[in-house]
Amino acid sequence: MSSFRYFTLMIISILMIAGCKKKAEEQAVVPIAVDTMPKIDTMELNAVDTMAAVDEAPGMPPAPKGSGFSVQVASATDEKYALYLVELWKGRGYEPFVSTITHDNQIYYRVRLGLFESNAEAKKIVSELADKYSLKTWIDQGSY
Repeated sequence: MSSFRYFTLMIISILMIAGCKKKAEEQAVVPIAVDTMPKIDTMELNAVDTMAAVDEAPGMPPAPKGSGFSVQVASATDEKYALYLVELWKGRGYEPFVSTITHDNQIYYRVRLGLFESNAEAKKIVSELADKYSLKTWIDQGSY
């Protein structure tokens, strides 16, 4: 009887470990917006070129007027995908806007939330997005 208990304990342990591993993998999943974003090396861009290339994207929600801090949640090369992301973030209760930048003859649609008066306000949103959506974002300061 003792070998039966040992065998049962082993099976239960294996199932629990496998279940925990699967749960950890599910929690580590990053929203599709991050996985499909094109990667660019922002170190190659200098601030003057970056700010000079920023425009409002036609048909997209414009940036709020003024200066302050925004939180970038995604960047996409496909305009339709950027519009999808805008609707997604609106549905989540945020007010997204889109700006564009051209790098190596490629247009990038930057989906952002904001405009926040202080860096502390933007950091609060970054923390909220990390907690709710496991999303890695960054803060940008600028005038729109």
